[in-house]
Amino acid sequence: MRNDARKSSNPVQEQPDEQAVLIYLHWPRPVTLPYRRVRLCRGQGLRRPQRTAPGVLLLPLGEGWVVEVLDVWLASWPSLLEAVWPRLSPVGSLWIRAHPQDAAYLKVVADGLLGRRSFHNELVWVHPARFRHPRRWPETHQVLLGYVKSPQCALFRRESIDRIPYMAPRLVGKVKALRGKLPTDVWWPAYDEPGTEGVSWGAGEMFPHRFWERFLQAHTRPGDLVLIVGQGDDLALVAKALERRYRALSLPL
Repeated sequence: MRNDARKSSNPVQEQPDEQAVLIYLHWPRPVTLPYRRVRLCRGQGLRRPQRTAPGVLLLPLGEGWVVEVLDVWLASWPSLLEAVWPRLSPVGSLWIRAHPQDAAYLKVVADGLLGRRSFHNELVWVHPARFRHPRRWPETHQVLLGYVKSPQCALFRRESIDRIPYMAPRLVGKVKALRGKLPTDVWWPAYDEPGTEGVSWGAGEMFPHRFWERFLQAHTRPGDLVLIVGQGDDLALVAKALERRYRALSLPL
């Protein structure tokens, strides 16, 4: 009975037995859900995120302080992360795509469940502005939060990453200028570069194929298994082209 109950409450369906070298998790907030309410309160002894009721999540801050978040979407993330984390290989990496308004909350949840030392990297994708609001700065980026089981063993194929031109090639010499430099953790597109054809820059959130190619070449090898949890059709297309095996896992939205 207990095993059946756990399976029925598991947010990930059709889980494979094989561990994946890369797990990509994209579960955006449904637009029909009301936005969160946050309240700071006291909560002694709480060390991990805890779901106390449907749609209510407690996040520990330390020093006896707790953030109570009333958010159905965010309260479902602990069970989701606990379901996918065992499917990750010891050399693999888990990447959570998040909107900037949700990234800080998701990082607190993931740090509490997976361990602060498991946080490995943050990738920022800079895109053209989605819209120009008259009273605040336009939104121009998306976030990928990366977690690993072992920072010392996590796969990172530095030699396979495509290099980009130096902004001031004359200052680095001919050898470095010809070789190019490695990208940092902030990526942005050149609108005329290969792989950006068909991208609707006005939509603002679509990643071009060039982004996923660099992403997969750095964190996976040909033949490795990639798990795509939630939305990720664009990543699946690139994974197939680069000869990575991939499986899509559904979510009960």
